[in-house]
Amino acid sequence: MAKLFIKQKVFSWKDDLSVFDENQNIKYKALGRAISLGKKLTIYNSNQEVVGFIGQRLLNFTNTFDIYFGANAVMAQTDMNSASPDCQLKQRISFFKRKYDIIEKSTQARQMYDLPWTIEGNYLAHEYTIKDNRGNIIANITKAWLSWGDFYEINFDREEFEEMIITLVIGVDAALAMDQAAASTV
Repeated sequence: MAKLFIKQKVFSWKDDLSVFDENQNIKYKALGRAISLGKKLTIYNSNQEVVGFIGQRLLNFTNTFDIYFGANAVMAQTDMNSASPDCQLKQRISFFKRKYDIIEKSTQARQMYDLPWTIEGNYLAHEYTIKDNRGNIIANITKAWLSWGDFYEINFDREEFEEMIITLVIGVDAALAMDQAAASTV
């Protein structure tokens, strides 16, 4: 079973997350933009190559993010309208549990990841599970209660899904941050 950790940099004008393996080697880095309409995060591997991009869809009733991989991610980071998303992370309306759907937007994403997937989580327990369309667990995610900045532990079996899982967890973190910001202004 593979295990990765995501740690958010605390004092930063933009989103800045690092993904570590069990030996504390940085495997991925996610950087947001200081100024943009909606959340936008680019995910880089340890060779500084773009492997993913997350862009918030504005004017939706629930948090919705377009997700891009490979060449689409490179194009989308400059102009989201120039690339077609590979999939979409869409929050469902739910009162006690967090629920997200991962919907395929390209046949390549459907074939590579066997989409659709779902993410369900207990907001109070900080526990989340990613499941495929047959209910099989793809990954378990735990968010630390007491940490300096957000900290996640991710456990999964299928290493070929690693970049997708990392991108989804970062997307869920962005959605949670937006919900907390909205709740603090009320």
